[in-house]
Amino acid sequence: MKHNTYMNDMLHLKVHLCFNQEQFDDLLKHYKVKEPTDWCKSGVAQVKSLITPSGAQVQIMSINKKGKTKKDLLATLVHESVHVWQWHKQYIGEIADCWEIEAYFIDEIFTVFLPKVIGQLKG
Repeated sequence: MKHNTYMNDMLHLKVHLCFNQEQFDDLLKHYKVKEPTDWCKSGVAQVKSLITPSGAQVQIMSINKKGKTKKDLLATLVHESVHVWQWHKQYIGEIADCWEIEAYFIDEIFTVFLPKVIGQLKG
């Protein structure tokens, strides 16, 4: 199973990026999620946060590239990266904001997935 994946062992976090319902469904099946879910409810993008049976946090970032410019896709990637951080903060019970850690975390997610989003513009 090949997915666009970001892993951070120190934070016990795995994030997947998908661009269509088929990729999303494949991830749900892999993680044994039973409830049917649309891959991109808003039509633009979403982040779905899951807790695996072993207690690990997994997030699925979905971005709909249809009708978007390069600028729109990049802005959406940054926006959804912030939501990944927000979900993770909730998961670990982080209350206080540490702006520097937040900035590095979002930067890292964006940087890992940027080539994947750019690749979608070409394909």
